Amino acid sequence: MSNQFLILKFLSRFNIRISNFNRHSLLVIRHCLSWFKQNWHWVALTAIIVLGAFLRFYLLYSGMHFDVDEANHVKSVYGIWTNHQLLTQGPPTSSGLGLYHGAYYYYLLLIPAVIGEGNPLAVVTFCALLSTLAVFFIGSAVMKQYGKLPGILAALLMAASFDLVQYGRWIWNPNLIPFFMALSLFALVKTSPKRPKYLILFSFALSSITQLHLGGFVFVPIYLLLIPFLIRVVKNKRIWAISILAFIIPWTPTIYYETTHNFEMFRGIISLLSAQSNISFWQHLTTGYNYMLFMFDRTLHLPEITRSIFIYSGIAALLLQLKNWRHAESVLLPIYLLISLIFTFLIVSFYPDYLYVHLAEQLFVIYIVLVVFILQILFMHNETIIVSLLILGFFLQQNLTLFQDKIVNGSHQYEIIDKACRSLKDQHLDNVEMMVNNQKNPVYLTYVCLNQYGVHTGSKFTLTLSPDQAKGLGRPIEQYMFNNKVIDPSIKN
Repeated sequence: MSNQFLILKFLSRFNIRISNFNRHSLLVIRHCLSWFKQNWHWVALTAIIVLGAFLRFYLLYSGMHFDVDEANHVKSVYGIWTNHQLLTQGPPTSSGLGLYHGAYYYYLLLIPAVIGEGNPLAVVTFCALLSTLAVFFIGSAVMKQYGKLPGILAALLMAASFDLVQYGRWIWNPNLIPFFMALSLFALVKTSPKRPKYLILFSFALSSITQLHLGGFVFVPIYLLLIPFLIRVVKNKRIWAISILAFIIPWTPTIYYETTHNFEMFRGIISLLSAQSNISFWQHLTTGYNYMLFMFDRTLHLPEITRSIFIYSGIAALLLQLKNWRHAESVLLPIYLLISLIFTFLIVSFYPDYLYVHLAEQLFVIYIVLVVFILQILFMHNETIIVSLLILGFFLQQNLTLFQDKIVNGSHQYEIIDKACRSLKDQHLDNVEMMVNNQKNPVYLTYVCLNQYGVHTGSKFTLTLSPDQAKGLGRPIEQYMFNNKVIDPSIKN
């Protein structure tokens, strides 16, 4: 009997411990569920940022875009450090009018260029990092202004948009505009009487856009038009003084260049604006309208029939938000987006000779916000949730397919360049004249060979690449499949 009693006593204690364990487990589970219920949007946003980072950094070494302009940019940036010479003139435009983009772009890339000792991979990593951070900033901005679900949707659209991914892996001055546009939205929605310091960040971000591309100059009048509304929100004169200084900082190299070169860029802009047009007013508007539609297609790759619905619905939603115009803080973002759309439309309408995708990369960000409005409405009703899910599914399918075709299975251009230079280094060849697509010593190839491997260009030997290899290195870049031998040069005396 005594043994049975001891066994029962032990089991009873064990059951008590088990029940205590179960109780603690339930409490932990409930706490986790409660935390997740309150913070699910941050979990979702983090997952989307990880997705955006994966798309931007996957195969970055081999699949980065690296051509003549990109090589010149990296060379110029690293030259600031190696030559101890400040640059005040930015990359030239293709207009032929003596116009230049801001040299501020060079100084943005200076730190990664110095850290990487002129390696383009370090510079493009910085660009991909900014593109990834843009996902966070647009998600946070839309979340604060319009709610958790719209913020998550905006972040997802920006993370997976193929063109935003592609340009995030590309060293070129206008490709940094989406980051600063998203940053400006984030700073603007954060600006309030209690947090006036965000006005400084907004001024800096908006000014950065103006210096990254000539088309970004439209944000100068946009900033001036926003000032009456911003003054109603931020009344601190000290904050305004610092904000104006923050706006001037990206302009510093340009201001110096203009004052020392007889205002060359200013004269070029006047010449551009005064150019006579040979098409009618209606043709101007039609051209601008078609460009705006084209940019929408590049942003989202949705079916053509949906683009007008999303654009007009988004504009209508922005206009309806202006009914609270007396509350300046709540209308800052819709006013900013509307003015940006209007000015961009006017520029692309009346200067159609300069239309190309990089003219207005701010549209990538604006269009994402417009699309979110209608997606949010669809998600609010049980009857239309399936429609919104189908739209998102189509968006992901289209953009991820492009990623697979263009990047994963595309031309691994930089890897070709790197292996070609390494082959020359291994063969102890120097002073080599390289011929690619009938171009002697193309800068994108010679820069990597010299900077990374110490192989100089010249005329002692001639290195000729096979047609397939030349395609892989040429412009435009075409699909290139690797063979066992990356380079099979014919060397002539």
